[in-house]
Amino acid sequence: MNSSTANVEKKNKLPFWLIMLMVSLGVIAASYFGLRYYQQSLKNAQPSHFQQLERADLETLKESIIQQADTIDTNWLRTLNPIVKHVQGRLLWSSTMQQGVVEFINLPELKNNQQYRLWVYDLEANNSKPITARVFKKVEFISGIFSRSFEPKVKVKNPLKFELVLEEGDVEGFQPLLLAQP
Repeated sequence: MNSSTANVEKKNKLPFWLIMLMVSLGVIAASYFGLRYYQQSLKNAQPSHFQQLERADLETLKESIIQQADTIDTNWLRTLNPIVKHVQGRLLWSSTMQQGVVEFINLPELKNNQQYRLWVYDLEANNSKPITARVFKKVEFISGIFSRSFEPKVKVKNPLKFELVLEEGDVEGFQPLLLAQP
C-alpha cells in the first residue's frame, strides 16, 4: 500500500467520537419515542382487572347509599376558579353509613406537589373547621370518570356542605374548586 492510498483511507474514516455521538443520539431518540408510545398505550388501554373490580365495588356502594333514608344525592357546583370550568360531577352520602362516593368528569390531572382534599362541614361539630373526608394524591380516570369512595375518620352527624379543594405544597395553601350542598 502506498502513502497516497493510506491518506485517502484516513480522510474517509469518521472520528471515533463522532460515531459514538451518532450512536448515542440514536439511542436517546429511540428511547424517547418508545417511552412516548408506551405512555400513549397506557392512556388508551382498557381498565385493568383491579379497576374493573373497583368500579363494581363502587357501584355496589352507590346502590347501598341510595337505599338509605338519609341519602344526599347532589351535583357539584363549580366555583369561579377557571381550572374547573368544565368539571361536572355527583356526590352521594349517607350519614347512617358514614360513607360516600364522589364522581367527577373532566377533573384536571394533578401536577407534582398537588393533591385534592375533600372536606365535610358538619353543623353539629364542636368547631367550625372542616373534616377531611379523603385526600386524592393521584387522579386515575376510568372511562373518563374519576370516581372514588370516601369515609371520614371523624363521625359526621349533620353535613352542611362538601368542598373539594386543590392543595399545592403545604396544607395551608389551597384553592376551593367545587361545592356540594344537601
